Amino acid sequence: MTVYRGSNCVSASGTAREDADTGQHVESFHPQTLEVGRTVRTATSISDILVASGSARIALEYADSLWQVDEVSLALIRTIDVGHEPIALAFLDDSVWVVNQKDAVVRRVNPGSGHVEELIEVGHTLEGIAAANDLLWVAVREP
Repeated sequence: MTVYRGSNCVSASGTAREDADTGQHVESFHPQTLEVGRTVRTATSISDILVASGSARIALEYADSLWQVDEVSLALIRTIDVGHEPIALAFLDDSVWVVNQKDAVVRRVNPGSGHVEELIEVGHTLEGIAAANDLLWVAVREP
């Protein structure tokens, strides 16, 4: 995994660290020192992580769900059913946006309640999502 460090943020690209006993896990770490803090272990593949609105969301690609965990303690708050193969997350307009590769849809999730409030059918294989300048950008792979 490659880690990029900025003055106010840290981002990472690549795959999550594999744990021989429990599958994969997510670690929190300090952006200046990269000192590891807390860990969340999963039994399935992690496809994306989003931290916004006081919680972290972990997309579990093969469990078809999104884990919402406390930003500080990393304690599990809830599991949200978000359809088949959630692969990418974004935050815009006080909502979490989830791209489902297998369903070819984008879901809007209320970060407070965890309820899916909107479903946008795209109809092609989706590869990613980003939010910038009040717009959602979705990467689409046509057949």
